[in-house]
Amino acid sequence: MVMPWKPSKLTTTQLEERRQRAAELFTANEINQASIARELEVSSAAVSKWHTTWLEGGANALSAKPHPGPGRSISAEDQQKLLDAVKQRLKAGSPAEGPASPLASAAPSLVRTGPSALGGTSPR
Repeated sequence: MVMPWKPSKLTTTQLEERRQRAAELFTANEINQASIARELEVSSAAVSKWHTTWLEGGANALSAKPHPGPGRSISAEDQQKLLDAVKQRLKAGSPAEGPASPLASAAPSLVRTGPSALGGTSPR
């Protein structure tokens, strides 16, 4: 049997849709919380928490909340341009610099963390 592919991380919208589906199932009152947890592939503790929230505030209480803090300080497009430029410079690097050059040693971190590896602000 082939298992369907599932993303490793759901988007905010997908998470909210899952909670709203739970609210629909709570309203229908046809299956228990353990069955809801199995259907939505979450823990029974998560369903219990959602149920308490739903009882206190209805389906709207299960809506996604805004995340505080600053947004991205660099766009995804600009981040990609920066990464491409670093890769290009590494490919064209001077043999005299070798692997000890500051740019070469920063490149692996830059690929993982973005411009913060070079002292800039990391995107969120």
